[in-house]
Amino acid sequence: MPSWWMVLVGAALAFFGFTLASGGLGRLASAFVGDCYLKAGPEGLAVRFPVMGWFGIFKVVDHQYKWEEIESIYPSQTPST
Repeated sequence: MPSWWMVLVGAALAFFGFTLASGGLGRLASAFVGDCYLKAGPEGLAVRFPVMGWFGIFKVVDHQYKWEEIESIYPSQTPST
């Protein structure tokens, strides 16, 4: 196997690893900067977390769920008599 081929494959793998690592670091940074949270209250559940956008830029998205919506997805596990 030619040595230039091993260098090319090694550089491609290094670039792929760099993009994965920088994407993960970007998500962590935007999570701390964007004031992310997971809150539960009497009216329901609120979640705020980063979502990847174009060119690796993250935006923070808010989601709010009422307890009735959650109950319809995950019904109560109480046995019926």
